[in-house]
Amino acid sequence: MGRGGWPARDRNQFLRLTWAGTGLLRGVWILAWSACFWASGGWAVAEKRSASQAALDSISVQDLHGHVAYLADDRLEGRLAGTAGAQAAAEYLAQQLARLGLRPAGVDGSYFQPFGKGYRNVLAVLPGSDPKLRQEVIVIGAHYDHIGRGQEGKSRGGVGHIHNGADDNASGTAGLLELAQAFTFLPEPPKRTLLFAFWDAEELGALGSKHWVTQPTLTNHRVVFTLGLDMIGRLRQQRLTIFGTRTSFGLRRLMSQQNQWLNLWLDFDWKLAPNSDHYSFIEKKIPALLFHTGLHEDYHQPTDDTERIEFDGMVQVVRLAWLVGWTLANQEKIPDFRDEARLETPQTLQAMLQRRPELPLRLGVVWSEQEFIGPGVRLVEVVPGLPAAQAGLRPGDHLLRLNGQELHSGPQLQRYVMTTPRTVDLVVFRPGEQHLLKFRIELSGQPMQIGLLWRTDEAEPGAALVTYVVPGSPAAEADIRPGDYIYQLEDQPWPADEAELKRRLKAVPETIRLLVEREGRLRSVQIRLASPSASGSAKDPSTNSQSVPPPTPARPKNLFSKTLHPSYSTAG
Repeated sequence: MGRGGWPARDRNQFLRLTWAGTGLLRGVWILAWSACFWASGGWAVAEKRSASQAALDSISVQDLHGHVAYLADDRLEGRLAGTAGAQAAAEYLAQQLARLGLRPAGVDGSYFQPFGKGYRNVLAVLPGSDPKLRQEVIVIGAHYDHIGRGQEGKSRGGVGHIHNGADDNASGTAGLLELAQAFTFLPEPPKRTLLFAFWDAEELGALGSKHWVTQPTLTNHRVVFTLGLDMIGRLRQQRLTIFGTRTSFGLRRLMSQQNQWLNLWLDFDWKLAPNSDHYSFIEKKIPALLFHTGLHEDYHQPTDDTERIEFDGMVQVVRLAWLVGWTLANQEKIPDFRDEARLETPQTLQAMLQRRPELPLRLGVVWSEQEFIGPGVRLVEVVPGLPAAQAGLRPGDHLLRLNGQELHSGPQLQRYVMTTPRTVDLVVFRPGEQHLLKFRIELSGQPMQIGLLWRTDEAEPGAALVTYVVPGSPAAEADIRPGDYIYQLEDQPWPADEAELKRRLKAVPETIRLLVEREGRLRSVQIRLASPSASGSAKDPSTNSQSVPPPTPARPKNLFSKTLHPSYSTAG
């Protein structure tokens, strides 16, 4: 509840009645418009969407500001675990949970789980609605303690001054309160049980979450997932870091699908470290996600105050967390924990992407686009033993046309050679010759229809991780890059291997549609696979009596410093 606003429970009741009334009016209109909508169950879908929208809309700047302002007030003296300030923060959280009508999940029927030297976790539960799945628990947590007046080894400056910790972690605590409130707007709880956990003593070594995983307050339940909010108050350039997507299967795709409503840039960090409460669950082999907007100059400083919080950004982060939590709480199965995640690092990903493949040369030429100004592509090398050399092409030749298409650049030549199934007809200007020359060349190897290399990723079943994109290829022209994920090919999951991909491509038209994800943003990409067809009927240019002017040499600014950067015509 924002200070000066309604109690959350009263406001929730009002909004539920409002939504019910407007829903009835919408229902009358829909009935008049189409009776089949009712028959197909569309009304139920519309009601669910309305309820979800109401839940999302309940996450507001006003409420977030009110919670952060209270928790980061000087009167709480930095909420050091075990102090009067932390006790006051815990009482505030319990009051908010009670107003929401959430069931206490602490000990002895309270919201509190005491432990250690006067520390307290604050816990509330929303029981699941499915008779079977309600025994599975999703823990949504944030730590509410901070470092008080900044002890040595914790403060980055200003020891002895109050460290209010508005971002660390009043922001995550406020976000968790808003998440809990949003779930109360649903006409029916999610299928799985939700535990809203406000951890104490995180700054002392995640003591609160470690205590709970060894002494859980929910009996006859099994924790299957955890979401964490830690420092979510400084969203910059729409970038949000997500830790833990490798701890289970399909989490990156799930995050990206829910993010399409918010369009944030998501940094999927492969690093797993004991730097927040989510790691207490990872150590128990429970999948975990952590939302984090990044460190900044006020981290563990007395200057981490309410006025520096980006509340509009907080709303977006919390809404994304709600969408992800709601999806996980309702899907049929929560995937298992991935043990390999604890061995993977950002360097693991970089090593996967930096392996430059050895692509075969289908034509076998090297060209330079810096050597001259004029039409075509000038060859600077012809590789012995490959199709171009066998056909009689030479260094210095200018390739003007391929299969009737004018050539203007090396990448264009590269694409044509790469996508052409077998035969190419080349029109060539050769210095010293009075006429154009024509060559018909049988290319080696198989065409690469899309122009990318990929690998499967165990953590993302049914997807392709792009590891290399051939310059000038259809994939390059569609702005596909290494590190992108491809989730679908023509509305179907990405093939499991290269053989299946080739089989699938034979059955699709010249243009295919891919669902591509980059940094959490999904886009549908159209790729034209067709290559230029061999003309065959063109008059042999070698019989043309018209002389051809040579291309004009370029004038480099400095002959002694000019360097040559050849590009290889690689095509599959």
